Amino acid sequence: MTQALPLALKRSLVFLWLVFLLLLALVLGVALGAVSLPVGEVVSALLGLKENPIVTEMRLPRVLGGMLAGAALGARPLTSPAPAKEQDSRQPNGPL
Repeated sequence: MTQALPLALKRSLVFLWLVFLLLLALVLGVALGAVSLPVGEVVSALLGLKENPIVTEMRLPRVLGGMLAGAALGARPLTSPAPAKEQDSRQPNGPL
């Protein structure tokens, strides 16, 4: 019989998986474009091992801006609660 993983370990694994997917989306977002760049070249430019102005000056700001906008849109419901439904005092609460 298998034992279930502790909740903290499950959350850590999910977090690591999401970070991996985010980094993969970053690399693919920078690599793909009108002119495709090899993934190795993109990774070396992101790590600072090789200079590539297409990556650092053109594509990386676009991808990071998109990720920031996506994070802001995802966090929006957390920062402002849904408006409360106002009841009209002249109408009954149930269906007619």
